[in-house]
Amino acid sequence: MEDSCFWAHVEEAIRSCRRLDRASSEQEKLTKFEEYVMDLIKKHKVSSDIFLEKSSYMQWWREYQDKVSHQSPLVNYMKNRHYINSGEGSPTDSNENPSDTSCSSPSTYGDPHSAQRVS
Repeated sequence: MEDSCFWAHVEEAIRSCRRLDRASSEQEKLTKFEEYVMDLIKKHKVSSDIFLEKSSYMQWWREYQDKVSHQSPLVNYMKNRHYINSGEGSPTDSNENPSDTSCSSPSTYGDPHSAQRVS
């Protein structure tokens, strides 16, 4: 995983998803999150661990797919289950650390300079 803040972004997306029914502004955050994740997938910068059934990312997806009514590259990717045989990323230790305070805010999902590289 090259973006050390990925799991913090996932946790924020879960909270946004839960607030979606009450606040329409959350959809914009979630759309940016979709773009952020799809960019990471296309660039092979995610570990296949994010697609494990019990990962926070898959928890977010299960909640989000019940609420999403639009089509997007990430929605299509997930609904068609392309991640199963795609070999996206490389297996690494799953380091879910949403308390990392050095992570950027959700408004920078699409900003390539906001991603922090880790070795």
